[in-house]
Amino acid sequence: MKSVAVLFVSLILGCISTVAQEPTLRDIHKVFIEKMPNDLDQYLTAEISTRLKGRLIVVLNRSEADASIKGTGTHNDGTGAAIASRYTGSDTATGAIALVADDVILWSAQEGDHNLWIGANKRGPRKVAERLVSDLKKALENAK
Repeated sequence: MKSVAVLFVSLILGCISTVAQEPTLRDIHKVFIEKMPNDLDQYLTAEISTRLKGRLIVVLNRSEADASIKGTGTHNDGTGAAIASRYTGSDTATGAIALVADDVILWSAQEGDHNLWIGANKRGPRKVAERLVSDLKKALENAK
């Protein structure tokens, strides 16, 4: 009987400690950004440092971070892609990122650089990073 009580208490304490350690968006203050194609990581670093100043800090050492941002991106910079995107509003660059802490995806998003205005200048990975960080900012503001 004593061993059953010890087992029960151990299970309860294990469940409590697991729930207490699960990360949330509100817990994240320092992020490490992994290397991404087309320098998307550099654009994300610049956007986070500008738009989320005081809320998120980008650290260069993974061990100092509360979470990591992982992702990928594409950029079709050929003449054909540029001409087609100007007239159709399609993407020349896309990106998808995830904010990960303790092997848990806390948030993720994907964006493109589409613009329906003909002749719009701001295109490519920089525009994708701007949109992704805007999405992240909204998620952080709505985090409970």
